[in-house]
Amino acid sequence: MKPGLYGIRLVFDDRKLAGALISVKDRSLEIGLLLEALMQLDEIEPDTNMALIKNALEKQKVGKPRFKMFEGRKEASFPEFIDPHEPELTHFKKAKKRISELAREYNLIEGDYDLDDTKTKLNALREAVVKEVNSEVEKYDFKSSLPYLLSRIDSLTDRYKRNTITVKYSLEHETDYNREESYAKEHSTYINLYKNYRYLIEKFVQLQPWGQTNLNKEKFQYLIALIDWLLVFYSASDSLHYGIHPVGMTVNEDFLVEVKYEDNIRNQEEEFIRDEAKVRLGLIGNPEDRVSSPRQLDHFLDAMGECFKKDLGFSFRSMINVLQVMANWGELNPSTDINSYYSATAKEIEEICLTMLFA
Repeated sequence: MKPGLYGIRLVFDDRKLAGALISVKDRSLEIGLLLEALMQLDEIEPDTNMALIKNALEKQKVGKPRFKMFEGRKEASFPEFIDPHEPELTHFKKAKKRISELAREYNLIEGDYDLDDTKTKLNALREAVVKEVNSEVEKYDFKSSLPYLLSRIDSLTDRYKRNTITVKYSLEHETDYNREESYAKEHSTYINLYKNYRYLIEKFVQLQPWGQTNLNKEKFQYLIALIDWLLVFYSASDSLHYGIHPVGMTVNEDFLVEVKYEDNIRNQEEEFIRDEAKVRLGLIGNPEDRVSSPRQLDHFLDAMGECFKKDLGFSFRSMINVLQVMANWGELNPSTDINSYYSATAKEIEEICLTMLFA
């Protein structure tokens, strides 16, 4: 420190503080810590208003805590903060440019298309993009691509779980942000990306390519951006086919294609997502209005199990137990560490399952 300046050191037990912040019910802990620091500072540099400040802070102790921690059990053996490699603006531009090239090849001319023309042109362009995705996927090797693909979609889910559970637990303390908007944004982002990631995985499984190219971050991001546009075309085509809402299409001078919806459709979607977020957070709706089955869960599972045994040769409970073992493989298998993906033989899986059965 420079001459004439004081150095301040705060000493605390981080484990004790974390434990206290988990069980805290009001602001008494945080106000107490703040007052302790302020009183020590007041001894160094006295303030005539300190008594008023202390009284004002004491009155806030009964309020909901501003700082609170929570703990929860991991639902799966998956490491935290793995990058899902979400596509960026450059990838969407690159994908859109390729779609404009396909539009030119299919003789889509510049202009606005009405509902009748849109359906025919849109379906033709959609099939062209499907072929483009197939052609791109065929460049890669199926087996070496699977670990990368599974890691990306699971990291997407892990990020969503971590972010949304934080919003849910924030109901126990006071915050400066809008919970439903934050939750709605996380949910919308997750759903939109997840369907793209899932489509790509299913495409790899369908084609099981034998290409020589290795799938990496840049190539993956481009594929996801291309699929995002493809699913936009699918959604627009379905809207036309089922008459959900009017839609048109515009092709500009650069052969870039834009799907047009009703002017208020975006506002309606955002309003629906916000209301859904409020329901999920328990901010609207009466829990007593929810209908529950009079049938006991155990009886239902037993009946389901009998159907499984008859048709598949194993019970429903057994399937759930095996899935639980698979989801927690990194914790239950002593010979492996927690990873973003796992591989094992059927014999290894059987042995771990039997170990857990008789544990």
